[in-house]
Amino acid sequence: MTTAKRVGLVSVVLISVGASGAYFATMTAMKNRGPTGGGIPYLVIALVVALSALVMLVFYRSLHRAIDSIAGQLRSMSSRG
Repeated sequence: MTTAKRVGLVSVVLISVGASGAYFATMTAMKNRGPTGGGIPYLVIALVVALSALVMLVFYRSLHRAIDSIAGQLRSMSSRG
């Protein structure tokens, strides 16, 4: 897979995970508006947020490595010509 495709794929995954986590948290908060709650406990929400953050961190690191690779290739190309 080329570096440009990897950067595009990682960007899509980062946006998707962030949007999914935000949607889940919003919908869960809206269901638990009453004083008794009755929906998903806050511990589950915290676990989903932590898992989403971990996935985003892994993909961010992959994206950062890909960008560093592109920058290195550009530097080597500019030094040759």
